[in-house]
Amino acid sequence: FLNVYLNEEDIRFLGGESCSLKEGDRLLLVPSIAGGSEL
Repeated sequence: FLNVYLNEEDIRFLGGESCSLKEGDRLLLVPSIAGGSEL
């Protein structure tokens, strides 16, 4: 699973794959990490 951000906004809330990129936009790809600690 990969989280995608466009200009610090989650791309899912900006129209997903139909979202257009413009010159100067910043695209950030962040892999999800599962885990945590047991209580």
